[in-house]
Amino acid sequence: DVAANCSISCGICDPPTPPPTKAPTASPTMTPTVSPSSTPSTPVPTKTPTAAPTPCTDVSTYTFEMVNFPGEMRDCEWIYFNPLFVTERQLRYCGDEDIAANCQYACELCPGQVPFPIATKSPTKSPTVSPTVCEDDDSFEFAMINYPDEMRDCKWICWRNIETRRANYCGDDAISSACPVACGLCTPP
Repeated sequence: DVAANCSISCGICDPPTPPPTKAPTASPTMTPTVSPSSTPSTPVPTKTPTAAPTPCTDVSTYTFEMVNFPGEMRDCEWIYFNPLFVTERQLRYCGDEDIAANCQYACELCPGQVPFPIATKSPTKSPTVSPTVCEDDDSFEFAMINYPDEMRDCKWICWRNIETRRANYCGDDAISSACPVACGLCTPP
């Protein structure tokens, strides 16, 4: 008890260090001034990835059934094939988990993906050289996709299955130019 309270007088203290010198030493000391720590100063390394990242693409063999036309199948590319219908098709089909998983590119689910160009149905603000008439060309005919020997006119597009026919035919510049009303690109006065 006395030794704990009177450590200097009992001689159990370390001897005092010599007082500092007035001038600095000529060369640095050889031993470090701080001893190494017992724990690492950086965090533990993270685990390596278990699998390589998968590319964000559409499954080329995947098809899905059209909502309004049971039995009619489409692939992922159909979603963005016609710029007039990209947004509508994405809203209608990409909410389905199976379609979204198989059509990641078409549904624009890829990180950093540039959005598809969207065509507008409204005219541009810049003036045209000559006024455009909003009417279908009654003399224009085009070949059917599945039956190239059979010809159809603009009215055929609006006769039945309008959405499907517009999707299949109005992406063609010649058809959309000759059939702007049937393709839904303008409304006649």
